[in-house]
Amino acid sequence: MYKGKLQNGQDIATVGMPYSDRLLEFCMNQVSILVKIEHPNLAQFLGWCIEGTNVYLLYDISQNYYTTLGHLLYLSGKTSI
Repeated sequence: MYKGKLQNGQDIATVGMPYSDRLLEFCMNQVSILVKIEHPNLAQFLGWCIEGTNVYLLYDISQNYYTTLGHLLYLSGKTSI
């Protein structure tokens, strides 16, 4: 998972995976579920895209979620999880 920023300045979390037909089918099934889920403890699903040889899932990072993600990264000493 990586932190990113949309062109409009919105902070996002993104998960990228190498493209395959099987993965794309799996992602489409997951997307149909994710768009229906709303919970205060989950980052809101924004969408997905294919860029180059990767499929990316994009999530909104609310202030509380970002703080938690940032805290986890800081404690682990990693730049990604």
